[in-house]
Amino acid sequence: KQGRDDITNLLAPFDGALRLVLDSLAGISTPVKEARPDKVMPTADRTTLMSLVEKMEPLIQKRSPKPLKTIMEEVSGLSWPEEYQNDMSNLYKLINKYKFREAAELLTSIVSRLKNGE
Repeated sequence: KQGRDDITNLLAPFDGALRLVLDSLAGISTPVKEARPDKVMPTADRTTLMSLVEKMEPLIQKRSPKPLKTIMEEVSGLSWPEEYQNDMSNLYKLINKYKFREAAELLTSIVSRLKNGE
C-alpha cells in the first residue's frame, strides 16, 4: 500500500505538468487540411490506353527516350483504370531509367491484357 501512495503522489504533479504542456501545444497546432488533388485528371478508358501504348511500341523498340517521355507525360496526365495503374507507373520508371528491354516486356504484357479485355 505504501508503494501505491508514493506513485500516486509522484503522478499528480506529473499529470498537472503534462496537461499544461498539452494545453499550450493545442494553441500552436495548425488545422490539417483535407487531402485533395490540386487538379482533377480526366479518366482514360482502355481504347485511349491502347492508342497510347501502340504509339510507344515502336519508340521502345528504337530506344527513343525523348519521344517516349513526351507520350509518358500524356499518360501520367490521365487517370487510368485501376488494373493498369501499377503497370503504367512501372513502365514510366523503366523508361526513365532507359531500361528499354524490360519496358518492352511490360508493354507486351499490357497490350496482351488490353486485347484480351482483362
